[in-house]
Amino acid sequence: MLIESSKTVRRFKTGYEIREELWKMFPEDEPTLMRQAYTPTGDYIGDKKVAHMLCTKRGIKPEKSDPKHCVCSIGFCEKEQKWYGWSHRAIYGFGIGGKVKQGDCGFTPSNRKEHFENIKSWYMDDEMYKNVEFKADGNKIIVCYDIIQEKSGNAMHHEHTEALDLEAYGRGEWEAKTLEDAKQMAVDFAESVS
Repeated sequence: MLIESSKTVRRFKTGYEIREELWKMFPEDEPTLMRQAYTPTGDYIGDKKVAHMLCTKRGIKPEKSDPKHCVCSIGFCEKEQKWYGWSHRAIYGFGIGGKVKQGDCGFTPSNRKEHFENIKSWYMDDEMYKNVEFKADGNKIIVCYDIIQEKSGNAMHHEHTEALDLEAYGRGEWEAKTLEDAKQMAVDFAESVS
């Protein structure tokens, strides 16, 4: 939890500011000094290295993908005319003409068949899963598979249920015709890698 934010703020021309803050994980902990990055409007970007990479090196102007979120995960790069989406694991940019296809981060199936194919490719394209079987059960797919243990060579059997969320269908495979489309691709990408 934030204990205190310093009155000293270091502002950068590339669109972010660094604040020194005292944080505690638990009330009994000693405070830790952290340097955190924010947009000029006060939205949290991350630490100073993340802000430097996004704003200074890449020229991205970070923002929240949803006003209810607490951290920026998308941003626009004026020079490239691209919207970027990111998390701590990945970053990718989308412009006019950008495409999302099945298997991509940010792909959202448009129907039940695409959803099943997406689930199927997840398990079938990864060598970790052996003896994969799929069973339909209403709005669920039950995936049965084995994972071979490296040391013993024994197979551990697993069963996993994937819900076919009929409310969550999106656009499927599509192409960005406008910058607003590219922004939606960045939002979808950020959500999928978070």
